Amino acid sequence: MNEIPDELRLFRSQLLDAIDRDLTRRNPGSRPTNRRSFRLGVPTLAAVAAASAAFAIALTLTAASPPSAYAAAKQALAATAAATSGTITGTVTTNGSSYALDTTQWNGDAIEVTRGDQSELGPNQALRLVDGSAYVQQSDGTWLRFASESGVGPKVGPMFELAHNNVEGNTASQILSLATGLTQTSQPDGSTLYTGTIPSSTSDSGNRANDDSILRLITNLSNDNTDALQLQMTVDSDGFVHQVSLTANNSTTWSITYGKLGSTPPITPPATSTPTPPVVWSPGTACTAPCGG
Repeated sequence: MNEIPDELRLFRSQLLDAIDRDLTRRNPGSRPTNRRSFRLGVPTLAAVAAASAAFAIALTLTAASPPSAYAAAKQALAATAAATSGTITGTVTTNGSSYALDTTQWNGDAIEVTRGDQSELGPNQALRLVDGSAYVQQSDGTWLRFASESGVGPKVGPMFELAHNNVEGNTASQILSLATGLTQTSQPDGSTLYTGTIPSSTSDSGNRANDDSILRLITNLSNDNTDALQLQMTVDSDGFVHQVSLTANNSTTWSITYGKLGSTPPITPPATSTPTPPVVWSPGTACTAPCGG
């Protein structure tokens, strides 16, 4: 049997002290000196039997109960968000075919977003944020340089904002506050699969300024579907999240995949870029309450 936890040792000690006090009250002047050898009266024996049963049950539950699936999942999400570098790629799978969404990668404070098969970058090919300067790659492959991301204008600015949200990982508490019936299952390869559902009625009516891609996806899918979303999250044996997937109507799955955590190469400015005057733009107001839940 595993070693008795400290809290149960304390419980046992307190129980024996209570027995001593009970016997002293029953037999003044004859306090026992050896807890293992004294004789017990019938009433005290009954109390000890009940307390011993409670002790045994508590010991069994403590030794056998698994950690909370919610706590373990939240810990994995927080560890992933705290990685010093990594990549985040979105994919959509439906009717047996898949296409890629934009990829975000970071290393320290530097961030880069590159377009996928379907992209939110519009005509732009990529974004970079390095040492406070913002770079936007045009459709012809050339780069524009802005002194800061606040000067890129209202069309591109929200994409930089979303990239920040993805890297900061705003999902640790919000996504789990939406999920119900979360369970965890160990996989043969050492990873852990978390599954649950997200009822459509728990979603916000719109995206908020500091929602990341996962929270925005939950909001949009919940607004478009009456059925609950099926949530799956895979955590690798190293404790980092590998993938978060949401399935709507049992047909289309949106996935966010994490990779190269801690090993993504440094992100550097483009070799050549053209300085561009700033365009007035201000990020949206940050949430004053937990976003997404």
